[in-house]
Amino acid sequence: MLDNVVLVRNIFYKCFLIGFVCTIISFLFYVFNTDFSIGMIKTYYQIEAKDAMVLIGYYFVLVRIVLVYFTLIPALALHWTSHALKKAGK
Repeated sequence: MLDNVVLVRNIFYKCFLIGFVCTIISFLFYVFNTDFSIGMIKTYYQIEAKDAMVLIGYYFVLVRIVLVYFTLIPALALHWTSHALKKAGK
């Protein structure tokens, strides 16, 4: 049981880390290529520049929510559970 909990916890931690790194890379791409990013979004979605800025803001907020609530919080809960199982096993 403990091995399965630790395995799933490690998977959640790695998913969080990969998502965090991808978010940082996309944020840096946006910061250093703002005009290109906005132009690409305007062309793809057929919207104005101000709407593209809102869309980018929504993207970063939603990515943060998904990373924290769907990967980090379950990983921390499983970490807490594995700690309790180790303590009960001693």
